Amino acid sequence: MSSPKPVALTTASTGAYAGTYTPQPLEVVGGVDANLLSPATLDTAVTTIVQDAATPSALNTAVRNLVARDSGFALYDDAQYTVLSPLQLLADTNTLLDNDALDVGTDETHLPSDLASMYNATTSAILGFAGDAYALTIFYTVKPTSAGTTYIEQWIEQGGTVGQEYRRPFSFPKGTGVERVVTTSTAVNINVDWAANGGKVYLRANGPCDVYNIHYHIFRLHKAH
Repeated sequence: MSSPKPVALTTASTGAYAGTYTPQPLEVVGGVDANLLSPATLDTAVTTIVQDAATPSALNTAVRNLVARDSGFALYDDAQYTVLSPLQLLADTNTLLDNDALDVGTDETHLPSDLASMYNATTSAILGFAGDAYALTIFYTVKPTSAGTTYIEQWIEQGGTVGQEYRRPFSFPKGTGVERVVTTSTAVNINVDWAANGGKVYLRANGPCDVYNIHYHIFRLHKAH
């Protein structure tokens, strides 16, 4: 494969000639692997290219590198709770939706580059930096085990001054012993309490029920400035 050819750059404000720029492969900015750059250094590199009004291909490369660093996702699937060995909720009791992340579906190969993980399986906490924005898809199977169990509630506990957020109820229209798959997709902002304590998913039902097949799918939509 032939080497990329240098292209002329102009200064955005004057249109004057400002030297040359050699387009780099997708993973490279300024001759350095983008994965090895700090966010601040990468931001500076991209800003410089934008200010110099680089060619569309060079600008596209730099922006794609920046986006690739900031966005990402991870899948965390539980292996401990099954239909034969479920998480058993008692009536009117706040219960942590524990997820050990040990199922084969767990995948951290697409994490944002500045996060070692998006979930702590020891504390069952969803992790993030203050100012980040996430999309959380949480789903699990619930089976009411008593005729008195008519609904279940789900929320995220962040601790601190914020406490509970994103609370919502779900009913059991098919009655006792019939499974219902509960799925929620929620856009959330990570505040200082969440960043400090982690966000933990809780459930509460008005009667006994079994919970299993637990999945947390976490997507970062925006990185804090």
